[in-house]
Amino acid sequence: MVLRLDQSGRPYNEGEQVVIGGNERYVSVCRKHYKEALAEGSLTSIQEKHRHA
Repeated sequence: MVLRLDQSGRPYNEGEQVVIGGNERYVSVCRKHYKEALAEGSLTSIQEKHRHA
């Protein structure tokens, strides 16, 4: 799955499906981490948890 992040690195799934030329970033993640990132509002916190696990 592809997670869309805003310019601050927060994941979101609303708005246009694909934005070209915007400040968004797209990151490939598995379904589990996609859902966790949207629920927590941060991909970075999830990455940190799994680095220290």
